[in-house]
Amino acid sequence: MVTVIALVVSALLFGATPLVNVNATLSGPAPLTGGTFGPEANLLALLVCLGPTAFWLRRAARVGRIRHRPRRAVAHAGSDSSSKTK
Repeated sequence: MVTVIALVVSALLFGATPLVNVNATLSGPAPLTGGTFGPEANLLALLVCLGPTAFWLRRAARVGRIRHRPRRAVAHAGSDSSSKTK
């Protein structure tokens, strides 16, 4: 329950931050400023997030923390028991 409260408070604070300064704008090329979407869509933010993500995923795979989902059984034609006559 504490985790849920922390996530909600964090999301509310993050979402309300632009309300404090409605005149804040970034100027420059869209890939660097995020264009009309905002700074979280810029190239630098992508690279800053991609680096640690790749590091932690690789580390988790190396120590066996990533579990693969079991594959679903594939039905083959003619193997359905309901179609056979008894």
